Amino acid sequence: MFLVSIILIYNRGHGEVYLPDALSRKLPNAAKELRWQFLFPASRLSVDPRSGAVRRHHMHESSLQKQIKQAAANAQLVKRVSSHTLRHYIYWRMVTIFGLFKSYWGTPMFQRP
Repeated sequence: MFLVSIILIYNRGHGEVYLPDALSRKLPNAAKELRWQFLFPASRLSVDPRSGAVRRHHMHESSLQKQIKQAAANAQLVKRVSSHTLRHYIYWRMVTIFGLFKSYWGTPMFQRP
């Protein structure tokens, strides 16, 4: 459901992100592709100081941290929760669901030639 809201924001317009110069020359249309969009976009549009283009930038780090803390308080969690905790949880879920743990420990993909 979360990604659906990101796609809706992207489709409403201003679905273009800033890319470094070399990357924007190498992939001229990449800035408008969905896969390059921010996973946590800002709620408001802003003017890019480098180009003057109106874009939606990423959410400020402190705003995301406040929302995580509020969600933890709403869930009545006693332990401290941060974005770093969330990062570890997401990684662990990927390991358990997709079996990334097995692929790290011994598949030919990670062995030296």
